[in-house]
Amino acid sequence: MMTILGTLDRDFGNKIRLMLTQLESRGLVMRPFYGIRTPIEQAKLWRQSRTRDQIDIAIRNLDQAGAPILAACLVSVGPQRGRHVTNALPGYSWHQYGEAVDLFAVDGNGAADWDVSARGYVDMAEIARALEMKPGRDFGDAVHIQSRYHEPHQVFTIPQIEVEMVKRFPEIGSTK
Repeated sequence: MMTILGTLDRDFGNKIRLMLTQLESRGLVMRPFYGIRTPIEQAKLWRQSRTRDQIDIAIRNLDQAGAPILAACLVSVGPQRGRHVTNALPGYSWHQYGEAVDLFAVDGNGAADWDVSARGYVDMAEIARALEMKPGRDFGDAVHIQSRYHEPHQVFTIPQIEVEMVKRFPEIGSTK
């Protein structure tokens, strides 16, 4: 758990720690399972539920908008299979900025409880809002908490996102 929290933006990580402490004071245990995510990991998750046409359109749009390296991330991961888990393209998720974390509830036996109607998920969203974070519960992703209410592509231009992703993850520069 501490390894995941240690990868987060410092201020956001501190808010998550405070949220976890408040949850524990209510007798609820939540454990982080995903913190920072590379643009390549994001590309895999995004592609796994998309059609070839959707993928081609996204690649073309990123390239034309001034983000050829992010487009190349989508190309480089190849075909993926799986259920829909994200609407965020590479660079479009706060996970790439260390400002998002995914958590699961732990039941009384110490096992993961993925029933998102469980009290832990409901209380986590409530506490996140009180700490001025955006709970994914508000947009259908109950395990997710992020630091900001706006998405990266609403805060930065697409070329700015690409520059930031290459700065944070220099290895993606070779995907072009």
